[in-house]
Amino acid sequence: MAWEQTTCYLCDKEAEKLYYYGNLRVRCFNRNTFYFLPGHVQKFRLNKNQLLYKNEVTREKFPLTAKQKEKLLNCVKKNTDPEGKKPVKIDLKILNSL
Repeated sequence: MAWEQTTCYLCDKEAEKLYYYGNLRVRCFNRNTFYFLPGHVQKFRLNKNQLLYKNEVTREKFPLTAKQKEKLLNCVKKNTDPEGKKPVKIDLKILNSL
């Protein structure tokens, strides 16, 4: 398993990704964040390198807005491990709360 180049799902800048036991780990050097997307988030809320949110009324899925990305980024930064060893989990509960 090796880190591959990708685009950060939060800031759209250069990052690295690693598939680790069904989870997608992402390290963004631009925002100094380290987070992971569990398998169910990858399957249901990831499309063409964009995270999606679900409209609870219509049940349609749309790409996160800039404001939602900023809220998610603040949540990740708030919970980031200072040593950078443990990634922050972005799950459906967090995405639905945006």
